[in-house]
Amino acid sequence: MNNHPLANVSVNVKDQDEANLQGVFVEIVGTEITCTTGSGGGCTLQEVPLGNISYTAVKDGYVTGNGTFTVTSNSGTLEITLTEEE
Repeated sequence: MNNHPLANVSVNVKDQDEANLQGVFVEIVGTEITCTTGSGGGCTLQEVPLGNISYTAVKDGYVTGNGTFTVTSNSGTLEITLTEEE
């Protein structure tokens, strides 16, 4: 039995023009926790350990997004904005 608290984190990825991005691969660094956004630009990272996490968001044609996020039992939504490559 796992005694470490875990949370599900909703992810929403948009481009610099606020349009939802489909097909973005989001990963919690150093884990196997991933999701890929659907047509609405969203996905859910499941069973994420509570605390500070680092993530990457990758989509062809866009600059890779990196950042940190604090996961709590009710962490809400991780909002990520990717910019198109020059």
